[in-house]
Amino acid sequence: MANFKKAVFDDLTNNVVMLLERWKGRMGIVPNNTAKEITKFWILNFGATQKDLNVYTGMDTTKLSNIESKVQK
Repeated sequence: MANFKKAVFDDLTNNVVMLLERWKGRMGIVPNNTAKEITKFWILNFGATQKDLNVYTGMDTTKLSNIESKVQK
């Protein structure tokens, strides 16, 4: 089993502050609240690191359509 490093905080406040700082800068790049833009944001920002735009543009259109339909729900 792999050994993954995890952030450990002494209290909830420190954890929330870290999460806010991580996402605050990224949220400004969502130009509007369409399903397409939210899907793009989620694909590029899901996980520990931000992905390159080619990850989104190179995705299978059927997969993109399925994700967008779930975002619209």
